Order: sequence, then structure tokens, then C-alpha cells
Amino acid sequence: MHIVEAVFHPERCPNNQQYPFNLDVLGRTLAIEFKSPVTFFVGDNGMGKSTLLRAMARKCGIFIWGDKEMNRNEEKILEALSIEWKDGPVCGSFFSSVYFLDEPETARSPRSQPEYVYF
Repeated sequence: MHIVEAVFHPERCPNNQQYPFNLDVLGRTLAIEFKSPVTFFVGDNGMGKSTLLRAMARKCGIFIWGDKEMNRNEEKILEALSIEWKDGPVCGSFFSSVYFLDEPETARSPRSQPEYVYF
């Protein structure tokens, strides 16, 4: 139960001159085959790793922690992306490293004190 392939369909893009359609990863990679349940995306900052992962998570209906609203072009990337699952989709959550950038400040905030629920 994992993603087998993510396919990017550039013909469905409204404009390849604007973000995120101008990202090199989308222009040069039409499909990513996932041969195992665990895959690492490695690359320099600004290459489109997080953009692609967020788009894949949204396309799969996976909850994204600390997600920000998408701009209009980011929403359109979902139309240009198709996902193929092995044995059907699964529930899950996505934690981006961006979520943890503000964590030290959040932890010091009096509003962020944990709430305990006892069962």
C-alpha cells in the first residue's frame, strides 16, 4: 500500500513560465516511479522537492500538518498530477520540514502549552 507512480502532465499546465510550473523538476521529470514504500527526495533548496511532495499529498487526500494556503497556480498543479497506488490509497499525515522552522518560538508561546486529555 504505497504510491507506485506519480505522473506530471505538462499539457494540463496553464503556463510553464510561472511558479510552480517553471520548476525544473516539473519540466524535466514527467514521471517518478516508486519501487519501494520508502523514498527519499534529495536536492538543493528551491528545486521543488517540497512543492512536489505537498502536491502529491494533496492529490492523495493526505493531511498536511502546518500547511499554508495554496496560491492559484499551486492549486492547478493538482490538475496536472496523477497518482497510481499499489493496493489502493491509505490514510496518513505529511510533516514538512517547514512545519518545524517555527517550532522553538511556538514552544515558548504561553498559548502553545499542551492540553492533556485523560481517558
